[in-house]
Amino acid sequence: MDRQSILSEIEHLRGEIRRHNDLYYKHASPVISDQEYDALERKLRDLEARYPELAGAGSPTLQVGSDQDARFPSLPHSRPMLSLANSYDPQDVEDFVQRTRRDLGVEEVEFTVEPKIDGVALALRYRGGRLDTALTRGDGRKGDVITANIRTMAGLPFELEADWAQVFPAPPPQAFEVRGEAYLSLSRFRQLNRMRAAEGLEPLANPRNATAGTLKTLDARAVARRGLSAFFYQLFPLPAEGDQARDHDTHEQELQAIADLGLPCNPFLRKAGSVAGIMTHLETLQEMRDGLDYQIDGAVIKVNRRDLQEKLGTTAKSPRWALAFKYPAAEAVTRLRDITMQVGRTGVITPVAELEPVALAGSIVSRATLHNWDEMTRKDIRIGDMVVVVKGGDIIPKVLRVLVDKRQGTERPLPPPSHCPVCGAPVAAGSDQVALRCTNSLCPAVLAGRLRHFAGRDAADIDGLGGKWVETFLEMGLVQTPADLFELDKQQLAVLPGWGEKSAERLLAGLDKARERPWSARIFSLGIPQVGITTARTLASRFGSIDDLMNAGTEDLAALPDIGPVVAEAIVGYWQDPEAARLIQRLKEHGYFHASEELEDAGAGPSAGPLAGKTVVLTGTLETMTRSRAGELVAAAGGKLTSSVSRKTDFVVAGGKPGSKLARARQLGVEVLDEEAFLALVKGGAGAGHEAG
Repeated sequence: MDRQSILSEIEHLRGEIRRHNDLYYKHASPVISDQEYDALERKLRDLEARYPELAGAGSPTLQVGSDQDARFPSLPHSRPMLSLANSYDPQDVEDFVQRTRRDLGVEEVEFTVEPKIDGVALALRYRGGRLDTALTRGDGRKGDVITANIRTMAGLPFELEADWAQVFPAPPPQAFEVRGEAYLSLSRFRQLNRMRAAEGLEPLANPRNATAGTLKTLDARAVARRGLSAFFYQLFPLPAEGDQARDHDTHEQELQAIADLGLPCNPFLRKAGSVAGIMTHLETLQEMRDGLDYQIDGAVIKVNRRDLQEKLGTTAKSPRWALAFKYPAAEAVTRLRDITMQVGRTGVITPVAELEPVALAGSIVSRATLHNWDEMTRKDIRIGDMVVVVKGGDIIPKVLRVLVDKRQGTERPLPPPSHCPVCGAPVAAGSDQVALRCTNSLCPAVLAGRLRHFAGRDAADIDGLGGKWVETFLEMGLVQTPADLFELDKQQLAVLPGWGEKSAERLLAGLDKARERPWSARIFSLGIPQVGITTARTLASRFGSIDDLMNAGTEDLAALPDIGPVVAEAIVGYWQDPEAARLIQRLKEHGYFHASEELEDAGAGPSAGPLAGKTVVLTGTLETMTRSRAGELVAAAGGKLTSSVSRKTDFVVAGGKPGSKLARARQLGVEVLDEEAFLALVKGGAGAGHEAG
C-alpha cells in the first residue's frame, strides 16, 4: 500500500470507530458487537504502530468514548475515568501477567478477579457523609451531572449511616468519591417488559440500553420508576487543601471499605498469583453467569496492590494494571422465517432476519441484523434455515452461522434487490461496493429517516415530534424536509387525527427551542456523512457560522483534530449537493442557523497559558477578528470557550451590540473585557481596557 492508501485506511477506521462510539455511548444503540468493534480498534492500533508518523493525539485509540449530553451540565472528573483494555483470548491473560511482572521487576504479583458488569459508569462524590454530586463518565475528562436522577435509586444512600471516617486510612478525608456501574437487573427488566406489553408499548431492547437511556432522562420520577441498581468497585479520597488523606493499600481493602460504607459491592472477588489461578477464577465466574440476576460480559483482572498500580501507570486511554477478559456471547438456535429489508436515512438497504422468537441472554429475540448481501452470501443464509443467533456483546442479535445439516431442501436465498423495497427506485452500490442504496432522494423511508435524525435528542431535539408523527406528516404531504417543519402552523396541526391545540402548541414550542439548540447539535442535525456529534463539536469550536463552515476547504477541515481527509471530503461533498444547499438556505430563512454562532468548547486545551483553567464567553460583534479566530485564541491561551454566562464564567468578551449575556455578566459580577483587553490578555499582557464587573 502506498502512503495515501494507508492514510485513507487509517482515516476510514477512525471515522468508523468514532461513529460506533457515538452509537454506543451517546445513543445507546450499537449496531456491531464488542468483538467487531475491538477488531476495528485493533486494526487501527496496528497501523498506527507501523506508521507512527501518521498517528495523532486525536485518534480514538487514545481517547475514551464519550456519552456527554448537552442537556445536562458537566463537571471535570477528580481523576480521569479511563476505559479498560479488552481481550477474548486466554493468551492475552498470560501476556498481561508476564508484562506486569517484567515492568515491575518482580515475580510475585497478586491479582484480583471480579465481574465486569454490563452497565453504565457512574462517579459519586460524598462530602461529610452526604451524597453531593453524581457524574456520568462523559469523555473521561468531564462528566454530565445526574445527581437528581441518582438520588432516586433505591439502595444508594443519600446520607451514610456508617461512620464513614473510619473506613479510610488515618487521617480520614473530608470528602471521597466512589465509582461503579449502574445496571438494570434481569428480573426487573423482564417485569418492565411485561408491564409495557400490557400497555401496548414496545419492549425495552436490553438492560444496558435501558439503563443508559434512563440515566439521561430529565424527569427524575421516571428514573425512580425504572428501578435501577448499582455495584461499586473504586473508592478514593478527595483531599482538600492541606489534607493528608490517602488511598487504601489494596484493591481488596478498597472493596471492603465500599461495603462498610453501606454501598452495594459485588460479592464475587477472587485473588490469584498465577495465570492458572486467574483462569480458574475466570472459568468459575463464567459458569455462574447464567444464574446471575444481572448481565456481565466478562471479568476484570487487576493488580491488587495500589502502590504497584501507581508504578505501572496508565496509557492515554487505559490503566496498565488492569485487563477486561470478555466471555463469548450467548447463543441460541431458531428458525429464520423470513428476510425483510429496511431503508435508512442515507438510502442504505439492510437485510433483517425475521426469526421464530427465542430466549437469548435475558430477552426474547425475534429479529437479527444480516448486515448486507455480501455477508449473507458468505454465510450462505437462506429463508427457512435453522440458524445460530448470538447477541454480539450481549446486545445486538446477529446470525452467527447456518446449521446446514438441518436443511430440508425448501430453503431459499434472497437475491440482492434491484429496486428499493419502499419506493421502487433503482438500487446502486455504495462507494464501498458493499452497501446497496436507494437512488431516490425523495424515497419515503429516506425522508422519514432524515426527519427522525433531525428531530433526535442530540440534534434539534424537537419535543412533540415522535416517530409515528413523522410518518403521518409524510403520508399527508405536510413535510418532506426538516425545513418544512418550520412552516407548519397551529391550525394545520390541531385538526389532525389524535392532535389538538395543546399538541400543536407543544410541537411549535419545540420548533422554537430547536432554533436555540447548541451550535454543534444543529450541525449534527443535518446528517452530514461521517459527521457524528463529536466531529460536530469540533466544527462548532472552529467555525462561527454555517456560511463559514460551508466555505471551508478540504485542507482547512482535514487539519482539524479528529477529522482528516476522508471526513473533510465527505463534508465538502455534502455542501455541493444542490438539495443540501437548498435545505441550508431555507433553514437560515427560518432562523435555525444564525448569522453568528456561539463557538463551543471541543475539549481540553493547553494546560498552561494566560487563560489556563479560565472559562470565556463571547458576545456581540468583534471588529478585528471573527468569532472563530477568537475561539482559537482562547484555546491557544489554555482557556475554555462556552456559550452561556454563569457564576463559573471568568471573562465575558463584549463586542459591538452585545446581547443579554453582557447584562447577565454584570449581574453576576463577571469581569467584562473589550476586544483590546481580550487581545492583550491572550498575549499575556496587562489587559488595559477592563470593565469592572
